[in-house]
Order: sequence, then structure tokens, then C-alpha cells
Amino acid sequence: LAESIVSNSSDYRFTAFSVRYGNVVGSTGSVFDVFDTSNEYNVTNPDMTRYWFRPSSAVSFVLDSFGRACGGEIFVPQLKSSTMEDLVSAFLRRKKKKVNITGSRPGEKVHEKMISEDEIDDTIFIPSVYEDRGVFAILPKSNERGGSVSARTALYPYYEFTSQGAERYTSEELGILLDEYYQFKK
Repeated sequence: LAESIVSNSSDYRFTAFSVRYGNVVGSTGSVFDVFDTSNEYNVTNPDMTRYWFRPSSAVSFVLDSFGRACGGEIFVPQLKSSTMEDLVSAFLRRKKKKVNITGSRPGEKVHEKMISEDEIDDTIFIPSVYEDRGVFAILPKSNERGGSVSARTALYPYYEFTSQGAERYTSEELGILLDEYYQFKK
């Protein structure tokens, strides 16, 4: 609802836009903090996938979006994701703890969805503009602008952008994310 209000509020006096992105590593309530401070690793579903975003990258993405906005867009970075099983494995390489599979909570989504199938035809893809990754721009319905590559082409064979279909972090990359997390926490 808030994105819809923002998309429709942009006019000649000011430019309004929204950003939509994944979990910021180390933010309040982050699973990184939970795993780091708990005595055990409690995982609801090992196959669950989540997007991960470095704090500095999240800030840069928002600031970059200010420069791109024409009004009413929703900007979505092309983030990588991981399964919870892979994330726990990265933590286990640092600190051995008991792993509990607790089962999904009511209403908990197995995969995050950043761009739905309903939004894909209004979305353009801008390649290689952000940390060697692209940015999706969901355009307001009233906009006639074109993009460099349609999102439908960029996401093929998927017709939405979900953490299940996103490129996955490798084991090494998750280790680097953990290193950055611990540097951030100092």
C-alpha cells in the first residue's frame, strides 16, 4: 500500500520513489545476530531462501536510487540469496553449535518475492550498474519509458524475482559475508 501511495504522489514539484530489498546483514533482528548470540542454531526450514544485503551496499543502493528516479518507480537490486542450510553451514565453519530444525511458523514464507508476476511487465532491468549487478525498476502504470533490457528477458525462465530463483551465494561468498558481519559488529 505504501509503495502505491508513493508511486502516485510524484509530480512536477517533487520526485517520489520506493526501494525494495532483502535482509540487511547485521541489522536489528537479523538472523546473523540471532545465530551469533544464541547457544544453538534454530532453523525453521533449511530449504528456506533469503536475500542478503550488506549495510554499506544498502545505503549506496538507496543513494544511487535518488539519482535514477524520475518519479513513481520502485527500485529493486539484483541481489543474491542463500538457503538457510547454507547460511548455517557458514556459521558452523566458524563456531560449532547444535542445529535444531523447528519447522515453519504460521504465515512464514519459504521464499522471498521481490518482483511478482503481476509487476513484471511494468519492470525494466538496468544491467551492471550496482556492484557488478543490475537494478530492476518497477515503473508506475502511467509511465511510457523504456528500459535497456526488459525484466522478463533478464529473469527468463522465471516470471518473477524470488530468492528461490535468484543467483545463490557460494560457500566462499557466505564466508566473506560473515567476515564483513563480524567487522561491522566491532
